[in-house]
Order: sequence, then C-alpha cells, then structure tokens
Amino acid sequence: MTTWTEQQHFLNEDHHSIFEKTKDIPGWQEPGDSYKLYEMGYRNGDVILEIGTYSGRSAVVELEGALANPDRSIKPQYFGIDLDIDGVLRTADTLEKFNLADYCLLFHGTLNSFVKKFSIQPTMVFVDADHRYEGVKSDLLLLKDYLVAGTPVLCHDYANPENETGEMGVRQAVNEFIREGYAEFVGTFGCSAFLLTTNQCGGVARPRLSAQEFSGCKADAAIGQDLHQVKIELEQAQFRIQQVKTELEQAQSRIQQVKTELEQAQSRIQAMESSKFWKMRLAWLKVKKIFGVLEKNKNGFIE
Repeated sequence: MTTWTEQQHFLNEDHHSIFEKTKDIPGWQEPGDSYKLYEMGYRNGDVILEIGTYSGRSAVVELEGALANPDRSIKPQYFGIDLDIDGVLRTADTLEKFNLADYCLLFHGTLNSFVKKFSIQPTMVFVDADHRYEGVKSDLLLLKDYLVAGTPVLCHDYANPENETGEMGVRQAVNEFIREGYAEFVGTFGCSAFLLTTNQCGGVARPRLSAQEFSGCKADAAIGQDLHQVKIELEQAQFRIQQVKTELEQAQSRIQQVKTELEQAQSRIQAMESSKFWKMRLAWLKVKKIFGVLEKNKNGFIE
C-alpha cells in the first residue's frame, strides 16, 4: 500500500495536521485517506460530490482543503448524499460546529434520486456509501453518465481486507469500472483508490451553479425543512416512544401484580374451604336455612 509521504509533500501546515484535527469526528479514516481528500479539495474543490456522509468527517476535510487554496476565487459548493437520515443530521451538526454549513447542501436519498433532481458538474467525488458490490457498482455506473473526463474520484475502503472475504465489494466494483474503461487507476492512498475518469464517461459539461442557484437548491433539497427542526421532532418522537414503552412496562407490572394478588386470594379461598371451620360454617348455614323454612310453615306457609 502506498503511503502519502512516498507520493508528495504536504501542501501546507493545515494539510499536515488535518488527520489530527478531524480524528475525533465519527467515521473511519486512515491518515492517507484524510490527506488525499484534503488535497482533492484544495485542487479540485469547486463542486464537491460525496456519496455517503456518515457524520461529516470527510466533508470537513474536503472543505478545509478547498478553502485553504489562495487561488480559489469562488466559494466551494459541497453536495452530500446519504440514505440514512441520522447520517444527514449528524453531518449537519458537524458542519455547523466547524462553521462550514453555508457551503453545503445535504440530500437525504440515493445518488439516483439526487441526479434526477439536481444538475451539477462535480469537480471531485468521494464514494463512501453502500460498500456491497451491488451498491458500489450501481453508484459508479450512475457516475459514468454524470461525470466528465478528468474528474478525480476517490473510492473508500478499496484496500479494506473485508473485500477478500466478500463482506465488501468495493474492490471488485472499482476494478470492473477501470477495466470497462471509465477511469484510470492512479494509486491507493490510505484505504482508498484514487481514479481519474476517462473520455468514455458520458457526462455533459454544465456551468457551475451561481450563489443564488445554490441557495435555491439548498432550500429545495430532499430534506424539505430545517435540519435542526427535523432533529427536534425526531428526538420528541423518540422521547414519546420511550414514554409509551415505560407506561407499557408499568401496565405489565401492574397486571402481574394483580395476577399475583388473584392467585393469592384463590389460594386463601381454597385453604379456607378445606378447613374444619369452613365445613362447620357451611353445615350451620344449612341448619339455619332449614329452620328458616320451618318457621315460615308455622306462620302459615305450610298447612
């Protein structure tokens, strides 16, 4: 596996420290992954497309790189796609903490639904969503019709040993993508494969979204409302579910308590009915009943 330092020097001090700076954000990366993502953002970070955001670690790395380039005269635009709403919400929180939310559009859904909704021209792509063969293959086949030649694409977990066991299918899908002529393999950085798309990709060059268009797309994103409001509603729903669960447990406990009390009462009744006192009492009641009937006869009920 190629190490970063064998390939090139760091672009700046931020580049050198980016792994340490972001290592506490949830999400697995090797140093080489972080360094390459930062470099991609620095050199190609005008329009960043990321498939699979998880908690926003790679988004921070890419945007930090894009913003560090003194020759970039336009603001970077980041488009993050994730099928997991929790991943979208975690990423939103991370971007807010790093003061990067203004550069980002987060989309809850699949790459397929994203490309049908938005027409953008990615200048770099990070593929890190479904790691199964079918999932990676599907994303790459969509990208071949969406990207223009020369677009850098980083595919995470290409070097992960789980590709050997079949738990992941990243390597197989990426190698097929290369063999089919849609990309050239440049190298492995950290756990990721770095590719450059070829002329065989059928993407159509599109103008970059203006700041106003980007803001409009953010408002029209599939989330459909403020992410923090979604989070609040989600937390409220989870709290209510917990409340109902607690109430159900209390009701079940009360039912068990009543059942125990009923069983105890039945046991007492059985014990009483089998006692000599109870038998004598029943006999006495029978006697009283007989005397009651005779007394009625004396009062005229029987001739």
